[in-house]
Amino acid sequence: MSRDEIDREAYEPLIYRWINGRNGERDRFILSMYLFDGLTYEKMLDRLSEQGCEITKDRLKQILQARKEQLFRHT
Repeated sequence: MSRDEIDREAYEPLIYRWINGRNGERDRFILSMYLFDGLTYEKMLDRLSEQGCEITKDRLKQILQARKEQLFRHT
């Protein structure tokens, strides 16, 4: 099992437990792309756009900062 699989296995349930609310689904998707896929902001924005979610790069950074803090408070 690779390090990435172990991390995903450990953190994915925590993401689903602690990242919820009004934009929880979107924010779980964003956090997963960031933590597990290692995508650039531009690639994340492309994937979000494909899902019908148009946000700016600055908003993406704000979401990541807030949700990472929320997640890691519980780990």
